Amino acid sequence: MQLADIFTLPYSKSSSSTDLGIVLRETATVDEISIRASLADTYQKIADDLTESAKLLPALSNYKTRPTSVASYAALSRLGLVIQNYDMVIAAAEKYWNRNLS
Repeated sequence: MQLADIFTLPYSKSSSSTDLGIVLRETATVDEISIRASLADTYQKIADDLTESAKLLPALSNYKTRPTSVASYAALSRLGLVIQNYDMVIAAAEKYWNRNLS
């Protein structure tokens, strides 16, 4: 998310489909030509990855440096603020609080 914040234009709903985002790669193939995705696709990929990580990560960890699903929900809520999707903010924050208090 920070990479998109630094190397792309600020998110705007009206121009996100035409503004350039970052290069999105699904494979590690070096022969693949790099093409920048749109800003909307960039933030959608970030949201998809955070949602998937929240499902796969444990709710709690014995080590403070290990990621958890609670951290994924917190990041997803922050992403909602960036892209001005306040329904996403509320849903992710509720999941964060429910997981965090359990």
